[in-house]
Amino acid sequence: MNLEFKRNLGNIDRAIRITIGFILLFLPAYIQMDTTWNWLFYILGIINIAEGTFAY
Repeated sequence: MNLEFKRNLGNIDRAIRITIGFILLFLPAYIQMDTTWNWLFYILGIINIAEGTFAY
């Protein structure tokens, strides 16, 4: 594979991770969930945003 294809694939992966992170972060606000599960979605959302932002 050439380097440009790998770089583009990495950028797509980063964008997907950040998008999923924001969806998980704001999901409890849109769905009336039990409050005991909110922390799980917040942590997963923050982890995905951080992985997408700081990925190589």
